[in-house]
Amino acid sequence: MTELLEDDDEAYPVKEEVSNAITSVIGALLAIVGLYFLVTRATSTGDVTKIVTCTIFGLSLLI
Repeated sequence: MTELLEDDDEAYPVKEEVSNAITSVIGALLAIVGLYFLVTRATSTGDVTKIVTCTIFGLSLLI
């Protein structure tokens, strides 16, 4: 039972942590680009409902 409670200082290798950080940054950048294009296209229609829904969806990509 005490084996489960021990704190493992190196749960993940450093390379894995770096690759996770890089892929997270790439995903966030792609989400920002997607949000820009979604809102731009929705704005060009002039429909408030489309603008709001596309903005909410685009922001949810960043979460």
